[in-house]
Amino acid sequence: MYRSRVLILCVSLGLAALLSAGPALARPSNRSECRRITRQIDHFKGVATMAAQRGNESWFNGTADHIRRLGERRVRLCPEYEEPNYKAIYAQWTKAVIKRAAKAFISYSTFGAF
Repeated sequence: MYRSRVLILCVSLGLAALLSAGPALARPSNRSECRRITRQIDHFKGVATMAAQRGNESWFNGTADHIRRLGERRVRLCPEYEEPNYKAIYAQWTKAVIKRAAKAFISYSTFGAF
């Protein structure tokens, strides 16, 4: 009689533990998703730099929007990450455009000597 009560108690505690741990075990880990999104953001920052170097404003704006969307998703899934600095991205694009314009002006004003 005592053994059966102990056995029922152990089984019921085990089932209660499994049922309470079920949602925690079913929840997927976002760590790999966070890493994947971070790699995508780093990749598209390079693409934005390439777009800025080529002077393609619409390509750059589309890439910056995509980086923003990825950053928002990463912040939503992984609160430990901070949102990308969009001012720095636009400053980098502006710097590249000004540098390209200066090179073109020097080449034009010196008749191709530089």
